[in-house]
Amino acid sequence: MRFHSIVFRRGGLAAYACLVLGCGVVLMLSMPWAGRLGELITFPWRPAPITFFYAHLLLTCVVALNRGAAVEPLYRLRVHTLVSLPLQLLLALVLVLPYLVFMRVLIPESRTFIPLFAAYVTLTGTLFAGLSFSVELVCLRRGVPSNLIRQATALAVVGLPLLGLLAPPAARWIALASPAYALWRLNLGVGWGEALVAFALPAALAAATYAFAWTRLQKERYA
Repeated sequence: MRFHSIVFRRGGLAAYACLVLGCGVVLMLSMPWAGRLGELITFPWRPAPITFFYAHLLLTCVVALNRGAAVEPLYRLRVHTLVSLPLQLLLALVLVLPYLVFMRVLIPESRTFIPLFAAYVTLTGTLFAGLSFSVELVCLRRGVPSNLIRQATALAVVGLPLLGLLAPPAARWIALASPAYALWRLNLGVGWGEALVAFALPAALAAATYAFAWTRLQKERYA
């Protein structure tokens, strides 16, 4: 199976197009009106980059859910799909890279947190792709529809950790497992400890998800 067919089959092209167009529209709407590029540079522009990155996060997760669900009923193709998922999310990052460069030029003070946001969004997308793949793998074996289950899983990952905000202050770090809350906290300029937790939680969950999927594939191979 060639890489381009893994990336673009089963709605992949449309998902990437939505990512690029959607992020571009959000960035354009957050910009002030100007007739020349020089006016943008000299204009005291104070947009909220978090708006763009929430759009980036949402659309990247849509791409991730789409690519993770692109599972064929043959073992070899499923393995190739699993291995390619992180690469496909890196491709999604590359596609929006011009927007990130544009923001770095127009918002000099943002140069420290834009790479941090981009890395977090890509990591979260990788997690969602693995979750989508695992759900599709289980549903495919059992012959049940997976769309609602994938969506419910994604909503649970985003929403359930927010219950940690109701916990005592010492346990509120659990809410950082929610991408929506973690992105908001990173935007506030948190310390390295909290930022490390924000990255470690999705990284650990992603590792567990990919390990689960890989184990299932190996069991099916030798069954």
